[in-house]
Amino acid sequence: MSNSTQIVQAVCKYPTGQPRQGKYGEYISALFTAPECGDVRIFGNPDDDLLKSIKKGQMVWLVDNNRGGYKLAAAPAINSTNSNNGNGDRSAQPRSPEQSENRKGQILAYIQSHTRLFKTCYLRASEEMAEFVLDEDNLRCIATTIYIQTQRKFDL
Repeated sequence: MSNSTQIVQAVCKYPTGQPRQGKYGEYISALFTAPECGDVRIFGNPDDDLLKSIKKGQMVWLVDNNRGGYKLAAAPAINSTNSNNGNGDRSAQPRSPEQSENRKGQILAYIQSHTRLFKTCYLRASEEMAEFVLDEDNLRCIATTIYIQTQRKFDL
């Protein structure tokens, strides 16, 4: 695997629906939009729990599969617009425009740092494990494990 592997963030435009019958059997698909590559359709087996769990508007990481398409690179990224951060009711304390912009900047920096960390884990795993890993799914699992263990070890 080369170092030109591209990892991009994308937003789910249309989540999976009912399984469809295709030339090679049943499948599901979801449509994502990424600034770097436009609309990307991801296909999966009907039992693909990760693909089925993604909701409209949710952010995910996609990785170039070096065959003209993309695959899901990891568990869905946190969508800050739809989740509570665990600090109670978000509407309880209104924010000033300066606080909102500062918060957006902090969120963006956090996402970018974790995206870079995952990309580093993925590329390093692809280099070190190239002779052992035969498919992208196994490589994604290895990279995700390294990413999670790195976060735990360094309290990220």
